[in-house]
Amino acid sequence: MGKGRSVLDLCCGMGGASASAMTQALLAKGLVGDLAHALYVGRELQKAEVALRLHLPYEQDWDLELPGG
Repeated sequence: MGKGRSVLDLCCGMGGASASAMTQALLAKGLVGDLAHALYVGRELQKAEVALRLHLPYEQDWDLELPGG
């Protein structure tokens, strides 16, 4: 994966500055049609955003390991 590029940017030609922006873009492009899947994607995007802001490793479907936690 290219430096600073997300999986969504590479496969779907989209990106966003926040989890909220990415979620809105996914919905607008019709890439998430099922409510349960939309909620899952939203949670993962939020986790990824927190990991980026706190310089933590992110792995899909795993809890973030916060310092001191």
